[in-house]
Amino acid sequence: MIRMQEEVLTLFQNRPAPSSAATVAKPVVVEKPVDRHFSKILQVNLDSHPYLIDHSLLRQPQGWPEVADMEPVIPMTMIFELLAEIAQAEQPATKIHKIMHVSVFQWMNVAKPFEKMVKGEWRSAQLAYLDIENFANAEVALSTAYPVAPQFDLSIGEPLPITRTSEEIYDKHMFHGTAYQGIMEVTAVGKKGIRGKIKGNGGKGSLLDNAGQLFGLWLQLTLTKDRIAFPVKIKEIEFFDEIHNQDGLFECTCVLTELNDEFAIANITLQRNGKVWCSIRGWQNRRLKSTKRCGMFPCRHYTTVSQRKSHQLFSFSTRHIPVSLPGTLS
Repeated sequence: MIRMQEEVLTLFQNRPAPSSAATVAKPVVVEKPVDRHFSKILQVNLDSHPYLIDHSLLRQPQGWPEVADMEPVIPMTMIFELLAEIAQAEQPATKIHKIMHVSVFQWMNVAKPFEKMVKGEWRSAQLAYLDIENFANAEVALSTAYPVAPQFDLSIGEPLPITRTSEEIYDKHMFHGTAYQGIMEVTAVGKKGIRGKIKGNGGKGSLLDNAGQLFGLWLQLTLTKDRIAFPVKIKEIEFFDEIHNQDGLFECTCVLTELNDEFAIANITLQRNGKVWCSIRGWQNRRLKSTKRCGMFPCRHYTTVSQRKSHQLFSFSTRHIPVSLPGTLS
């Protein structure tokens, strides 16, 4: 026992001296926290975004001098892309993974410059809520990498003997001008949905706007009443590739998930070169009561703002629509 104690004492006395590095704690690196709240002034006008003249709700004769008589408005798709970009600018190293719970409440008219404050709030490290008071709001989820796309149900049901050319679509069904005309081909129409080839055509948000147009076209082609509809909500848009990589031709499939007297809801999948670029769940259009089969094409022109007001131009709250207002307002 004594010998054992002597050995322990000898080992303790002969232990190596501790290095100074071992006794100095490493400083804790504290990353600068992201401010919970952020904001940005959103400025949109026809000088900075001239293509918005092609997203005018009312058609007027060529060369019509009064822009206000055309009702140029910001597409919902452009708005949620702008909101996503504002969130991403707060964390530049990230990617836009999802845009969720999109809601729009009234037109964002750009006949005069549109300027509003966008207020943002981080609800978690990479989830932001953004709001344009009284106009629109959405959530944006950021990530450092894109996920692998799962398999999607792209069945559109029993085929229907319906065809439309791109020229017919924009001559008879849609209000959109050149920068938002991107439905290049309708490849199949079924009882549960529609498939076609679309592209962006220069206007911001035009690619996804054309996805909404395709769904609106299906409603026009297959319903027998209240075929005029416009988007008011989207549950979720998930990207599997860069949101700004919108070049090329996309196969777009719209599959109806719910239809009632008030709403039509679909899931929409966009593929490019056989790969899923994005999926949209819960694209919700509100159906409007209509007595004429004038479709999305204006039945006649309004010539002045006062004439439009006398016919009670559509508002989100009243759900009224003049006979000349085209249908799907995506």
